[in-house]
Amino acid sequence: MLEDEYNFVLECNLYNTLRKLYIPRYFRTRPNMLKMYELISAGNSKVLKNLSIFINKAFKLRNSTIYADNRN
Repeated sequence: MLEDEYNFVLECNLYNTLRKLYIPRYFRTRPNMLKMYELISAGNSKVLKNLSIFINKAFKLRNSTIYADNRN
């Protein structure tokens, strides 16, 4: 599957736990590109702060998973 921004933030199963902690339910329920646009252009500072925390933690998880796979 293509790992673009949409997939990374709203669909990839690897990040489901983090997504539930940091992304509001509205965006996680039946995600689509319109909701993705609404999320990244949100005027709510709490939503944007949580999105940035999600991205940071998801990248760390992604990198640890990739490097773990490469060691085996």
